Amino acid sequence: MFRFLFGSHLNVGVRIVTWATAVRWIGWGFVEALIPIFMFSFTDSYAETGLLRSIYSVVFLLAVPFIGMLANRIRARSLILSGAFLYPFIAISYFLAGLWGAVGFIVIARVLNGLSYALDSVGRSTYLRRMSEKEHTGSSFGYMESITNFGWVLAVLASVALVGYFEVHELFLFLVPASVLAIIILFRAPKDSIEAVQGLWHTYLSPRTYANFFQEVLLWNQDLKRLAALLFILTIASASIEYFMPIELFVDGTDIPSIILFVLIFTLPSVFGGAFGWLADRAPRRAITLAFITLGWLLIILGYVSAYWTTLFLVFVIGGLLVFLGVYIDAEMTRRGDTRKYGTLAGGTLEVGEMASLIGPIIIGILIDRYDLGVAFSVLGFIIIMLSVLTRPVHHDLRKKT
Repeated sequence: MFRFLFGSHLNVGVRIVTWATAVRWIGWGFVEALIPIFMFSFTDSYAETGLLRSIYSVVFLLAVPFIGMLANRIRARSLILSGAFLYPFIAISYFLAGLWGAVGFIVIARVLNGLSYALDSVGRSTYLRRMSEKEHTGSSFGYMESITNFGWVLAVLASVALVGYFEVHELFLFLVPASVLAIIILFRAPKDSIEAVQGLWHTYLSPRTYANFFQEVLLWNQDLKRLAALLFILTIASASIEYFMPIELFVDGTDIPSIILFVLIFTLPSVFGGAFGWLADRAPRRAITLAFITLGWLLIILGYVSAYWTTLFLVFVIGGLLVFLGVYIDAEMTRRGDTRKYGTLAGGTLEVGEMASLIGPIIIGILIDRYDLGVAFSVLGFIIIMLSVLTRPVHHDLRKKT
């Protein structure tokens, strides 16, 4: 049990990078639950808020192909450190936006956040794939989910008290010391190995980078492509709940502590990511299909529920399904990917997810503005239910090859 909870059976590098990420996420946890409301205060509609949010996604999408190709050739730890150095500047930009009421600083923060998280997420995903033992791949990703989100949850709980003493924009400054401490921890992580390093700058600092990246992604086998499609729809669901439900509650008159509690409950299942990772390494096909169908129906129900405590229960269950299915997809894509191109695999996976984060909130925001939350979530839920049928050949093929 001790090994399961504390990851002692996992690679030491995986554990160090996980704890460094957890420290930084603690800094984010003090304010992240309020970011949708913070940005909504600078706009006039759900769609405009979705567009402001999308700045991050656009930068992320532009950066990931280059970073993903680069990750094939350099140490992933270097990418993680590069991203970590940008986070203090992001915090200061958000602070200045709130201090002076200047939306331009939100734009700067979103741009820097897109670049920093591209470096960080590609680096971490590549690092875990390189350093994890194959039989513990799901457990490694699950361990990352557990520890990082546990720290985040603690900070969110603290923020319930802190909002009584600090303005929202002042809470962003807590990210600065957290980022500095995370950098110190990251320097203790072992360097990951690289199978090939030749031709780095000549090959990857060129206009061909994007073409090469997408060419490699298009050459993914059918298993990877179908898993990517599942990831796409899961990310839309997660982003829609995370972004629009707090705003919906705020518009309905819900107080700030209750909104923070909602975000906390939605994220809480991630604390059990280690257990979900263990299940993901052993999940039968039927369990995955059933999880998708259940997720779709729960989203439809969520769109029409108005009772606050019923909403909390639904998002808790939905959050657990999203974590379980997300870890499952990460583990299966790692097993099906080329070990020499884990950087491209990480980048391609993140590109798919962020494209969903970009498109999803805009479409869902338009549907909410034109109709209501129930219609928007019903459309999303029915799409997930239909895709659950399409996943069956994927899981059958994957289990045959395992």
